[in-house]
Amino acid sequence: MLDASGISFDLDSGFSFWFNLAGRRDYVRNHPATMQNLLRALLRAERFVEQSPAAASAIIAAATGTAPAAFDALRPNFSLHLTLPQGLLTMLEDQAHWAIANHYTGATEPPNFLDTLYLDAMLAVRPETVSIIR
Repeated sequence: MLDASGISFDLDSGFSFWFNLAGRRDYVRNHPATMQNLLRALLRAERFVEQSPAAASAIIAAATGTAPAAFDALRPNFSLHLTLPQGLLTMLEDQAHWAIANHYTGATEPPNFLDTLYLDAMLAVRPETVSIIR
C-alpha cells in the first residue's frame, strides 16, 4: 500500500517497462561463451512462459510475492521476449536528455549509448531480434 507521497502507474496507460541486463564491460567482453549461455537460458525461460503460462505465472508470482490472481491480471501487459531493439537506444537517449535538462548530471551532452552495448552475444544467439542500427 502506498502512502500519500506514492505514485501508482496504471499499466494500461501506455507506459513501457524495459528489463535490461547489465554487467562490467571487461567481464562481458572477456566471457563471450558465458554471455551466450546466459542468453540461451533466457530463451528457454521465454519458451517456458509461452508453452506453460499457468506454471510460469505461478513461479513468477511466488518469486515476486504477488498473489497468483493479481499476477494473472497483470500478465497480458507484459511482453517477456529477449530482444535488442533500436527503441532501447532511443529510450536511453531520451532519459539522458531529461537528466541533463533537469540538472541531474553535470554532462551537457548524452553519451553514445551504442558504445555501451555488447551486441555479439545477441547476434550469435538470436540475431533476428537485434534491430540496433550500427
